[in-house]
Amino acid sequence: FVPGVMNHLWRRFTEKNHLNFFLTSHLGFNSSHVQKHDVISYMESVNEMPLSVFHALMADYSRYDGRSHLSKIRCPVLVISGEDDRVTPMALQEEIVRLLPQGELACVPKGSHNAHTDFPEVVNQMIDGFLKRI
Repeated sequence: FVPGVMNHLWRRFTEKNHLNFFLTSHLGFNSSHVQKHDVISYMESVNEMPLSVFHALMADYSRYDGRSHLSKIRCPVLVISGEDDRVTPMALQEEIVRLLPQGELACVPKGSHNAHTDFPEVVNQMIDGFLKRI
């Protein structure tokens, strides 16, 4: 009974509507640059995900600390960051790059946590440039 009620509430809480679109596009994306269909696709994916799966992912995300493994990565790594990322702080991304033996940080101006969706051409150019340098 309770899981069914919680899943129903989750689906209602994450459904596509104007308020959720506004919140999602402003908190997770650069609302001035992201394409509407990309935000809607993201919203649909979250809405279709069972609450138990979303909860497990968030619990794992908040507990996991992989910093001790970064020094073992021997290949060049490009970390792409959005300048306005509200999910992963820039200080953490800078720390990740410092811990990588061959880490490089590229920052997307005005990019959000989903900088690759906000500015796909810029991100593709960063990746292309990185691959040409390594």
